[in-house]
Amino acid sequence: MIEQFGRNVPSSLHALSGSVFYSGRAAFSGPRELYILGLNPGGDPDKQSGDTIERQIRLAVGGTPEHWSAYCDESWNTKAPGTSTLQRRLRHVFSGIGIDLRRTPSSNLIFVRSKRKATLVGGFNALADACWSFHREVIAQLNVRLVVCLGISTGMEVCRRTGALRKIDEFAEQNARGWISSVHENGQGLRVASLAHPSIADWTAPATDPTPLIARLIPSKHQRSGSS
Repeated sequence: MIEQFGRNVPSSLHALSGSVFYSGRAAFSGPRELYILGLNPGGDPDKQSGDTIERQIRLAVGGTPEHWSAYCDESWNTKAPGTSTLQRRLRHVFSGIGIDLRRTPSSNLIFVRSKRKATLVGGFNALADACWSFHREVIAQLNVRLVVCLGISTGMEVCRRTGALRKIDEFAEQNARGWISSVHENGQGLRVASLAHPSIADWTAPATDPTPLIARLIPSKHQRSGSS
């Protein structure tokens, strides 16, 4: 199915620096209850001009292992695979709820790389529009019931696009800043978790760990590590 999903990426984006698939073919074969979405790939689009969206799609379809996760198996910032700060924080949460990141579909709301949201070439709204058909197809074809969003702004955008407007749960950090991660649901039962971004919030610290919130949202066990 991953090849089918790749065809939903507009050809107008193919030559741009970026990335689509943050997990491999096993993760994008359904059903999959949970879908992880960041905002967009970080890095320097000029220095990484050769790391195009088209190239990454080809690698995901036939060049990377079937069971693979960017959060476990890629080297970020010259560190050993899976050991950068953001990777460790995601691995902590998903290990805590017994979900294998290598079997969990993961991507970004926008596929184009930028140093910051404000420097996205093409503009946030236009790029989100261009990428949304991919996400809509993944959610529908894999029967996703929960979208876990890295960052509140990502979650707000996904809530808007899916009609997830009814707040059903939240987690307030147990510290002075008290940032709130929240969960909203649409009329079809799709839930969207908008979490404080793990590049800022330390998901491994008890005061800022969203693991219990996510655990409450996983009623089934078909996607847990070791299951088929």
